[in-house]
Amino acid sequence: MRDRRSKFLIINRPRNESSLTGLSIIYEDESIIVIDKEAGLLSMAAKDKNEKTAFSEVSSYVKKQNPGQRIFIVHRLDRDTSGVLLFAKSEMVKMQLQDNWDEFVKERIYTTLVQGNVKKKKIRSSLG
Repeated sequence: MRDRRSKFLIINRPRNESSLTGLSIIYEDESIIVIDKEAGLLSMAAKDKNEKTAFSEVSSYVKKQNPGQRIFIVHRLDRDTSGVLLFAKSEMVKMQLQDNWDEFVKERIYTTLVQGNVKKKKIRSSLG
């Protein structure tokens, strides 16, 4: 259903989302799917083809609604990293997002849980 006041597709929940493992869908429209990935889940391409990944879970989810639908991963998160992960529903959208990634993503924030005493209050690191 399209809300006439916006350009976004309104998704009525639940849509077989309860069967997803290690992630939840936080936004979806006709071009993209945004998920919240749990730590411990690979973004894509496991050595073990039977291992669940965010890509395989989201791909199965979209194929339940439209068997011909493909998804394209826009970026990755490490297995042990939880956070927001973006998928495109077409290769064109994926390429547009990747080509302009530095314009869209202005800031990345990483939060770390540390056991023990931290001597410095701020740690600077180049993660990219």
